[in-house]
Amino acid sequence: MRRETAFEIRAMWFNLGPHQIHFVRFEHEMITKLDMLVEGGRGDEEYKDLFLEIVGGLCENHQTMHEKGMVFVRTVVRLMKRLLEYRMIVTDENKENRMSCTVNLLEFYHEINRKEMYIRYLYKLCDLHLDCENYVEAAFTLKLHAKLLRWSDESLSQLLKMISKLWETGIAICKELTIQSDQNQNTFVYLIMDEDFQHSYRTKHLFIEVKAYELLTDFTSRLLNQYPNAKVMNKLAPPGEDITESDKQRGPKDSDNEFATMWLERTNLVISYPLPGILHWFPVTSSQSFEISPLENAIETMEMTNKRICNLVLQHRSDPMLPIHPLSMLLNGVVDAAVMGGIINYEKAFFTEEYTQTHNTRKDTEGIQKLKDLIACQVPLLKAGIVIHKQKAPESLKPFHQHMEEAFLKLRTSIEEKYAIEKSVQSSISISSLQSSKISPSIRGASIL
Repeated sequence: MRRETAFEIRAMWFNLGPHQIHFVRFEHEMITKLDMLVEGGRGDEEYKDLFLEIVGGLCENHQTMHEKGMVFVRTVVRLMKRLLEYRMIVTDENKENRMSCTVNLLEFYHEINRKEMYIRYLYKLCDLHLDCENYVEAAFTLKLHAKLLRWSDESLSQLLKMISKLWETGIAICKELTIQSDQNQNTFVYLIMDEDFQHSYRTKHLFIEVKAYELLTDFTSRLLNQYPNAKVMNKLAPPGEDITESDKQRGPKDSDNEFATMWLERTNLVISYPLPGILHWFPVTSSQSFEISPLENAIETMEMTNKRICNLVLQHRSDPMLPIHPLSMLLNGVVDAAVMGGIINYEKAFFTEEYTQTHNTRKDTEGIQKLKDLIACQVPLLKAGIVIHKQKAPESLKPFHQHMEEAFLKLRTSIEEKYAIEKSVQSSISISSLQSSKISPSIRGASIL
């Protein structure tokens, strides 16, 4: 029966002759029926292979039907592959696997411009997200349908009126204004898939957004329960021979001051779609790794610390009701060398004659000066924070504040003496000037290596 069906399709195609344009309708109808029949339990891998063998072989060797016929065959085979995979996991308790296969199908229908089928699977995906309370992803899914609509007086589907919980994106859509809060941070995980994983992502690398308020340990346990043979890796990849067999020396580790020898490897991952999106994860399309020197790491750390202080000061100035504890911990961690080591470690690592002699390139010289400038910029920021802390500190924190203020005065005096920084220069560095320099909000996620 299967073989006869394949030959019947072939005969219909070849007998159309000059009326082959009408076969487009047949192709359209076949794709629609194929979706319904496979989802209803008809067809299997054997039929897919048989269809490719018979119809594909006949079209391949036909003089006039070769090009259009092979496009049709490849389209049907690709669709059957995705439909069979979808049918296999449609009752799977793991809804994330079902989401993956659903996205594969809706992307396919979008590719071949089958709008009605594309929308059908958009709503299947939306329902899965709603079942999992993934409201942000559900909203991004419906947004894809909204992009297909034009302004008219027709009523919208009730689902399209659903409100997402990603407020900054909602504002961007409604008012063309994006406001990101540095309290809204998500964690991302890099995952390498092998043959034990769901077929559509096998042998691929995925970048996964961990669910809101889900601890990394809980996420790892959940994934290991789904894939018992998986192995947790603490790095993106093991070191290759270019490192293990290299005669390069990174330098001995300084146990007294790790800042001087702390080399980092950073990897930038490019994924197929931005996050957040219609899924919690997307395949990695490319990656680039590069090294961060100890000096560059120190500069980045100082820049980040200065931005954190500036942001907290601005927040407390705009909202006097904010709790004081985060400001207390941040300020004390910077001004009290006994807590974090602070600027003293940078001075020992990078501002010595020995370091400048061995790191005398233009890039090194500019980096050292930039680090000194960042240290100088930190003084007025700390002063502004301490003034706010003094105003808001309750009686129980007065001794703590007094200790912190004394430590700040010593730090400021030390910086002025060592770097010959005049008070007039420091006073010109204000909160408002830093605010106008477009300080970026904190990054939404960090790679877990």
